[in-house]
Amino acid sequence: MEIGRVISRRYLLQRLIKRGQFCTVYQGVDQALQRTVAVKAVPAAYIPAYRAAVKMTSDFSHPNIVGLYDLVPEPETLYLVEEYVEGSDFTTLLQTQLTPYEVADIGRQICLALLYAGSPSHKVSHGDLTPTGVMRDMNGLVRVNNFAL
Repeated sequence: MEIGRVISRRYLLQRLIKRGQFCTVYQGVDQALQRTVAVKAVPAAYIPAYRAAVKMTSDFSHPNIVGLYDLVPEPETLYLVEEYVEGSDFTTLLQTQLTPYEVADIGRQICLALLYAGSPSHKVSHGDLTPTGVMRDMNGLVRVNNFAL
């Protein structure tokens, strides 16, 4: 367990959010900027794939795409420090009673993120759009994560 660990003398890991197939995600705090962050711990076996994805998407800046703040390499783990999105993932949203307008709005926002990534200036396809890679924050803004994997 890495709870309580400080990464790069800056990011304090506060709680486990989830253990995924390829990485573990923690909620943390950026102690320098005093903001909540998400920290993905990527094991050594998957570091090359994540490095390639980060290289392709590091310049992304779009309201419907989760922002990447920092990359912290260690010998056996790569830490991706990302914008923390407080809200529900798409799996949870599918279990709620959504209005037709909400369904259309969620779809529209996902499409905006995918169109931005696939635009001629970026040429990136998502590669693995799953319900856990889509979040809706408390204000209704949909955020897509895990591009180019």
